[in-house]
Order: sequence, then C-alpha cells, then structure tokens
Amino acid sequence: MLIKQTAEREPAAYTFVEVMVAVAVIGVMTVSLYAGISASFGVIQRTRENLRATQILMQRVETVRLYNWDQLNFKGSPAWFQTNFTEAYDPLAATNGTGAGIAYHGRITVVPPPTSVFNGVNVSYRTNLALVSVILRWTNTAGANSIPHVRTYETLVARSGMQRYVFGN
Repeated sequence: MLIKQTAEREPAAYTFVEVMVAVAVIGVMTVSLYAGISASFGVIQRTRENLRATQILMQRVETVRLYNWDQLNFKGSPAWFQTNFTEAYDPLAATNGTGAGIAYHGRITVVPPPTSVFNGVNVSYRTNLALVSVILRWTNTAGANSIPHVRTYETLVARSGMQRYVFGN
C-alpha cells in the first residue's frame, strides 16, 4: 500500500541570508556593548578627576579659614602660606611606587574685593574684606589629545569674622 503525501514539508533550517543577518545584528550589538563599556570608564575617570579637584579646592579654602586677618594680608610671601601648590591625583600611589597620576597645580590669591562683588556699589566695609581665590589646573590625556582643565573657587573673608557682621558684636 502506497501512502500519498499531499502536504509539502516545511524547511527544517534557516536560510543562509537569515543566518548572516542574525550574525550581523549580534556583531553590531557586541561592538555597541564594548563601546558603551569603554565610554563609561572614561566618564568615571573624568568624574573622579573632577571630584579630586573639588576636594583639593575645598581643602585649601578650609585651610584659609584657619588664618587670622594679619596672616592673610601679608606683604610678600611667608613660607607658612603656600600661594602656589601641587597636589597629586592619588597621594598614596606615590608611596606605593605606582606613580601619583595626574598633578593638580594650584594658586591662592588674597586681594581686596572689587566693587563688582557688591553689584558696583562702593560699600564702607570693603576694606574689611578680602577676596580669596583658589585656581586649580590639571591636564589629562584622552588618547593622543591633552585636555586642560581649570576649576576656580572664590570666597570672601571678613577681618573680624562673620559673627561680627551678622550679630554686630
């Protein structure tokens, strides 16, 4: 007895074109994944550098708060007040022998505040204030490119401290 087969069989495998399209899609996804991971490492590194710069700026400004008025309004440059300084990206790396990474170069200036600080008004207590500026510069590399960065922090310091101006004592 002969059995007739009336329905055609469907192919059991994918065609060559379908396989090549799937390989191309997987290839693009893999390259995109690795590019995203690489870019995220760069973003994390820049974020770390900016955070370290902020830490250095705040450390120097907080140090200025420890000085009295006569120490800030100096003539010349005493040895105990560093106006130019260099900080390492990773201070512990220098002791471990692995190198300290990026060097941050800073400068502190103490000057009478300009009238622009007071919106152009010449106030009577201007001589009792000093404008402290901390400028921090560093350069990192991205491939063959050198990228310079600058961060600045400015604050006013009062001759008698903030309490004398707020409470009038």
